[in-house]
Amino acid sequence: MVCSICNSDLVSETRVCKTCGHPVSDNPTLEDIYFSRLAANAPPMLVRKVRTAPYLEKERRTVTAIMFTIADSNTFIQHIPEDKRNPLINQALDRFSKIIFDYEGTIAKLWENTVLAFFGAPVTHEDDPLRAVYAAAAILEEVQKYSSEIEESYHVPLKLKMVVNTGPVLIGDIKSNLRFSFQSLNNTLECIDTAIHAAIPPCKIVLCEDTYQFVKPFIECTKLGEISLTDINQTNHLLQVDRFINQTHTPLRISLSQHSPLIGRQIELDLLLELSETVFAGLGRVGLILGEPGIGKSRLILEWKRKIKTLHQPSPVRWIEAHGLAFGRELAYHLMKDLLRATLEIPATAPMDIVKQILHLSLIHISEPTRPY
Repeated sequence: MVCSICNSDLVSETRVCKTCGHPVSDNPTLEDIYFSRLAANAPPMLVRKVRTAPYLEKERRTVTAIMFTIADSNTFIQHIPEDKRNPLINQALDRFSKIIFDYEGTIAKLWENTVLAFFGAPVTHEDDPLRAVYAAAAILEEVQKYSSEIEESYHVPLKLKMVVNTGPVLIGDIKSNLRFSFQSLNNTLECIDTAIHAAIPPCKIVLCEDTYQFVKPFIECTKLGEISLTDINQTNHLLQVDRFINQTHTPLRISLSQHSPLIGRQIELDLLLELSETVFAGLGRVGLILGEPGIGKSRLILEWKRKIKTLHQPSPVRWIEAHGLAFGRELAYHLMKDLLRATLEIPATAPMDIVKQILHLSLIHISEPTRPY
């Protein structure tokens, strides 16, 4: 078996060519049919976003990719009558793709019993790594439901092996059925392809180290070990997601219970408290706290919050926080979007229908006061 792009020899069951980084296709014609069916069932808003997403041919994008496949597929298939296999797999694909679309990811590639999804191309969000991990968790929940149905009829459970990695790819033309060409860079997909064949636990989210660096404030993990990419002399650390951390208690928000004294920032603190007094008097103000990373900006804000509690407040103070994340630095208005979500208390990974519902209710609330006309 050879790669259709670079003619390199391929190892059996390889899904990504280790030489050129292009995906290996099993049956392009059948894949086109699957993509057309998926596109027909995709949310119209997502379809519009994909088809109108600004991009250049062969544009480099950073994506978070999920690859999942049926664990011990031979045993699973042997228990399913031949005439029931395709409908059963298609129904599973429909269920899983809906979850991916809900988090505004896209299906990048389909192989026999294996799916590759991208978060970050063609549609990009500032929190794509986190969206991918939440989507992976939702898929595993759906697997448990579907597996119980299958086991009741055919006495065999459905289990998935799932790996997530973040890195660069090249994105090509997007077809009308939302299928697009792509090429792996820096071994983004080669790592996933190697890990999915390794002895990883089924029905667990397994992260490569690059994804873990983005989402570690939101999860607790167990180290699984290393995988070796012998063709490129590289190793990659794998981690298993154990649970999600309540976002209100993440390291992104320093606890008010810290008692270490603030030293050397009294002038800045006095200026902020003076600004607070002006705001309490009913006048709007804007303050900027600028400085190099690690200089103590968050610590200064923490002390500001504490001191405000000692001031006379005509009404309770509401703190609304937004965070500029490193992987969203090139996305327009990403900080304003995060601020709006925080103001309306919209979870960062909420599906679009929930976002619409909250926005609708908020607009109704704003328009409730009696107008003077």
